[in-house]
Amino acid sequence: MEEDTADLALMEKSFSVSDWIDKPLSRRTGSCNGYPCLDASYQGKDGAFVRARFVIRGPDYYLLAARTTTKDKAFPGFFDSFSFAPYRYPSYRTYVDTFIKISVTTPMVPDVDAGMRGILERATSEEFLNSIPDYDNYWPRPKTALFQDDSTGEAVFVSAEPFPKYYFPKDTASFWVEEIGEKRLRRDMLIAEKRPIYSTDSLLSAPGETSSTPAYRPTPVVAGYRLVLSDTNTLRRIRMSVFLKDNMLFRIVSLGDSLQGGSEFINRFYGSFRPINRSSGFSVFASKLDLFFSDFYSKDSIAARHARTAIPNVYFGPGGLSALLTAINTLPYNGKDYFETKTKFINELGYINDSAVVRRVVDGLKNIYDRVGDTSTFQNAVLKALAHHKTNDASCAAEAADRSGPARLRQYLRLQLPLPGHRRLPSPGPYAFPRPAAAGDSGRLQVQYPVPAGQSGRQRIPARVGLCLLFQSGLFRREDPVEEAGG
Repeated sequence: MEEDTADLALMEKSFSVSDWIDKPLSRRTGSCNGYPCLDASYQGKDGAFVRARFVIRGPDYYLLAARTTTKDKAFPGFFDSFSFAPYRYPSYRTYVDTFIKISVTTPMVPDVDAGMRGILERATSEEFLNSIPDYDNYWPRPKTALFQDDSTGEAVFVSAEPFPKYYFPKDTASFWVEEIGEKRLRRDMLIAEKRPIYSTDSLLSAPGETSSTPAYRPTPVVAGYRLVLSDTNTLRRIRMSVFLKDNMLFRIVSLGDSLQGGSEFINRFYGSFRPINRSSGFSVFASKLDLFFSDFYSKDSIAARHARTAIPNVYFGPGGLSALLTAINTLPYNGKDYFETKTKFINELGYINDSAVVRRVVDGLKNIYDRVGDTSTFQNAVLKALAHHKTNDASCAAEAADRSGPARLRQYLRLQLPLPGHRRLPSPGPYAFPRPAAAGDSGRLQVQYPVPAGQSGRQRIPARVGLCLLFQSGLFRREDPVEEAGG
């Protein structure tokens, strides 16, 4: 948010460039009923004088102006009589929106044609999207609604974001930090207030439910947060509620100020807001691995295809390691998308980096490498997965590749040059390799390759790139010492 003085200056600047203003005469900041204001005076092109006051109150901007032919006339009675009155609406109604699945008391509703809303509901339903042969969008799009009054300008933004079928976060703390965007918010604004919303809160009870019934919500847990965001040198505040109901994440956002506690419309909106989907006890934090593998092995072609498509987005973690290795080793060769599916599964092993199971992961990858024969697609996937593990156990990649024969690894290395994290080497070759070191020689690795004129042709290169070149040359010996030099 901008400082109040900055927005007041923009208001004044916009007014001063009007066609009938000749020149500004004075300007000074002040306060009007506790809110920041800017007083200014101008001379018009017709010789008259204008006194103006610019006021900011939450999301509302006010301009008061008086015209006179007397330069020093201040109009104190006019400007001092100005005061704020609460917005009043003729009636409130309970509005039920089946598209974003909410019920709320509001004086206005989103202006959307009923027929068009029905088409949108059907076209965005999970059943319809999954029936489309080429549809593979794992993350559903958020559904939004804006409740705004055209005459007062008051508005509340609502979004409902369903999580994917197989989604579950690693832990609750990082989940809320990410969903609230707390790190980003703290860089740009101040979090003036942050209060947890518990699962027993009436906010999470659909019409007809009682939040204290232990049958479906036995233990109070954090289900969201209420936040108030502010910034330096401004009275404006952003009010926000972020909370979960089953696997649906709701957000409610509105703009107000610190001096008034919220208008009747805003307060009644937040107080009456309810998701209309009844609680199923389905938690977004519960593991979905059993559900995923059930669909993956299902005879239902749509469910199986949906599971295969979702593989890169599923968090398997240590708990899914055994099932993942079983799926890789038992995948039928004549199965649907055999090569693509198996490669996706192997890639996922590279992201299971829990120290308690990393040795099992590496052993599993070595076993896969030994079993895949000459299938370079799977060999490449295994080596890439091993490269993700930044531990001593990852050195088993070289051992596994060495036992399986240098030809396969040379093929992989040719495909992978240059390795990630290194500059691209000059191309095309040739590269000059030293002869094997004589007895007593230090055996340091130096490789000669094309360099610009005027520079030495003998350069030191990163050890991993040098190893790639040595594998390609056929002169690699495991006992050769290697020195990694800068550059």
